[in-house]
Amino acid sequence: MSRSKARSKAKPAPITAAVLPPAMPAINSGGGIRSTPVGQTWRNWRAETSTQARERVLTSRFLQEALPFVGYLVSQLPEEALGDGLVPTSESKDLEFKRAATAYFDQWARSPAIDIRRRFDFYASQHMIGQTMIGDGQVFALKIRDPRPEALARPLSDKKFRRLQLQFLTRDQLGNAGARDMVANGTSLVWDNGIQFDSLDVARKYSIIKQTSPGILAGSSYEIKDASEMLHIYADRMFNQRHGTPWLFSGNSSALDALDRKSVRMYASKIRAYFLGAIKTPTGENPASMRSAVRKGTKLNEEGAAVDNGVRYVELAGGVSIPVLKEGESINFYQNQDPVTADQLLQELWTELVFCLKYPPEYLLNLMGLGSGAIRMVLRKVKKAHDRIRRPVRQQYCQEVWEFVIGDAIQQKLLPLVDDWRDVNWKGGVDPSIDAGRDEKAEQEKLRSFTGTVEQYCDALGLDGESVRHARLDEIADNIAYGAKKGLPWFMCIDALQVQAMTGLASQLGVDIGDLVAKLTTVKE
Repeated sequence: MSRSKARSKAKPAPITAAVLPPAMPAINSGGGIRSTPVGQTWRNWRAETSTQARERVLTSRFLQEALPFVGYLVSQLPEEALGDGLVPTSESKDLEFKRAATAYFDQWARSPAIDIRRRFDFYASQHMIGQTMIGDGQVFALKIRDPRPEALARPLSDKKFRRLQLQFLTRDQLGNAGARDMVANGTSLVWDNGIQFDSLDVARKYSIIKQTSPGILAGSSYEIKDASEMLHIYADRMFNQRHGTPWLFSGNSSALDALDRKSVRMYASKIRAYFLGAIKTPTGENPASMRSAVRKGTKLNEEGAAVDNGVRYVELAGGVSIPVLKEGESINFYQNQDPVTADQLLQELWTELVFCLKYPPEYLLNLMGLGSGAIRMVLRKVKKAHDRIRRPVRQQYCQEVWEFVIGDAIQQKLLPLVDDWRDVNWKGGVDPSIDAGRDEKAEQEKLRSFTGTVEQYCDALGLDGESVRHARLDEIADNIAYGAKKGLPWFMCIDALQVQAMTGLASQLGVDIGDLVAKLTTVKE
């Protein structure tokens, strides 16, 4: 027998205590393990971002104002990703609750009164949430409930009032009741930039700055809110992250370089424009015909008074200058011989900035120069980048607001309690495509051939399938009922596809098409 066969038949070594993994460390009562980095060569990333948070946010806000391209990215990308807002549809298996909860939330959401300042309805607020999340790194929303009996009596049809509201807060509206960013209080709890975390980095409380006088900090007090009352929306870059980071922060240097480059080029252009030309005379004297435009140079004497320095130049209206040169003198402008052109340098700087947003730079900088195959590949990456914006908005904002509103309605006996009341599907934000017509036709073919459902077709369009199906049936029934009043046969009141669908439905049900039409008309009436 060969050695290889002998080895293959050998029994595996027994498992002993020596090869078992070490015992797990003790866990706290919450079930998690408290862990703190102790190696001196490691950076405490959380503490670092805590001390640099203000500078990064201020730089991000400055760049959005100073560079229109940066402001466009921060504002436009969430608008493209979220569209008109993510729209919910309950996924409860209880059909009655599903319809009632979806309609109830939508009626609550379509009012700017959901915002305590009455600026945004729920769907419009999503764009601002995404924009602030990208620009500042994070955004907060405080849940407000009016407990007054008269507030309970106000119906949702009154769009000027909402008993449940949200107050949106930026990160500079939160702070610690002290001078330091991080304040330990002798327990496992720690305050970090207005948020109290436990040993597992779970937020427990929020400290909102209340301004009680015109002063910035001297007249401020702090109101502590429980974590259950606050929504904290940001995109995680790593595990155990306490605060969101401005998406632009790693590209701040590139954006500032672009701003410097713009300033230097503009300054050079102004200098060139300042010198309209030059006049040459044998002695350097101003010609008699231009003495009215001659300006004298000045200098300060020992007493600090301005005196003539002997310099003469011609200055025209608007600040344009014409120096006077004598024979042998000339003005030479230095020409930059850098092999990288200004446009190429700016393109490189913008590319680095776009990478910070996790978008393919081709989508925002030079999409038109690509072929159709390359564009399709870029747009697939854009879809994933859009999802990076949608995910925190959907999970940390939309879902939490759904549970806030629907949970309250259940408590007030306005909706029945079902086990799956939290289950909801959010639709919206159609991704860009160069094959929109082809994709639409393919979805329609699936619908006609019964290989796809109305729900799938509507999902591709960012619509609610159930609402579309009900609207189609209402349209058919209404057209047939109105045609009957006018003495028209039913098949003249609907289009050919609807006639085909009606005929197929009657065949599947085993009923006469006339009886089916009569039932539809009766239901509509």
